[in-house]
Amino acid sequence: MKVLFICDDLKDRQTLKVILQDRCLLQYCAFTERVIEQVRSEAADAVLLDIASGVEAVSTLIAAIRAESHAPGIIVFGSPCDPELVTDLIKKGADYYLRKPYTAALLLAKLAAIKQERTLHPVAVVAEAPDGQGSDELIGESGPIKQLRASLPRLARNDLPVLLEGETGTGKELAAHAIHRLSPRAAGPFVAVNCGAIPENLLESELFGVVRGAYTGAESRPGYFESADRGTLFLDEVGELAPSAQVTLLRAIETQAIRRVGCTRTRQLSVRILVATNRNVAAEVEAGRFREDLYYRLRVLHYRIPPLRERTADIPILAAWFLQQLLIKPPLDPYPRGFAPEAVGKLVNHRWPGNVRELRNVVQRAVIVCDELQIQPRHIEFG
Repeated sequence: MKVLFICDDLKDRQTLKVILQDRCLLQYCAFTERVIEQVRSEAADAVLLDIASGVEAVSTLIAAIRAESHAPGIIVFGSPCDPELVTDLIKKGADYYLRKPYTAALLLAKLAAIKQERTLHPVAVVAEAPDGQGSDELIGESGPIKQLRASLPRLARNDLPVLLEGETGTGKELAAHAIHRLSPRAAGPFVAVNCGAIPENLLESELFGVVRGAYTGAESRPGYFESADRGTLFLDEVGELAPSAQVTLLRAIETQAIRRVGCTRTRQLSVRILVATNRNVAAEVEAGRFREDLYYRLRVLHYRIPPLRERTADIPILAAWFLQQLLIKPPLDPYPRGFAPEAVGKLVNHRWPGNVRELRNVVQRAVIVCDELQIQPRHIEFG
């Protein structure tokens, strides 16, 4: 991973060198009027900025970096941590704000998150949403997606739980990321957990951590709640939790306190809860499969993420975006630079049961099999 550190302080440069040596390719440059040219020439995966270079200068540089066609991830260091400043920098386009003194583990975790987003979710590094709402992950110009982007600041500005409902692949985690980045907790961690992937007998230790010796082979480690302290915990597919696990989760949310498995000491935390599910939770409550008290505790704020078939106007926009990202390093030459009108029609008329995730996969396959300048209908396959 290529990282560019923009800073004039030699001591700070040395600190970063110690942390990142042998882990990535670290380059330095001074904070000058021509710094954006250095950013372009280095083509880094991530840019590190220190707020000590000046709030206005850093804010202006972040906006300039985000205006680039293939913008890197951005991490800002600062001390002290002013929530309004952090929120403004995140809205400008910073991915993370680390309060000094930060730990090496935290910085490496944020760099890993940026790398993962750029590798697995190219839609997450768009410079700016078309309508300037600041939720750059959610692309489109349809009525439903504009309404969602307009609602995100309202969902983000408090600490109440949010329930995001929607089909698989609609972008619930992207919406959760946007809520976190727009919130006063943006400087803290964002921890995403797939509840459906945790066995019931391991749920308590995964969520709350464990102390050494709690069971055979156990070593002390934090759980997801501790990892999300002063930040946001995103519980995906919360509808998959077993009834016993729902009781445990409800207690932790209500008390904001956890106890590691095998420990007698309770620890107080400050964690905002966002949850998502592809199930109809109200129907699950009626059927007795989901606790009513937990449902109402989680559903303080609620939003339904629309499926792709309800925002067909966004399909050509999303397809063009995925094509652009996939062609940063073209797999073939000649390679497609667009879609034939008939191919766009085929995309728009599909029902998209896998939603945006399915569309990305379809475009990816079309790029690989197409040996023309335009993707034709025969290059598009579903299922």
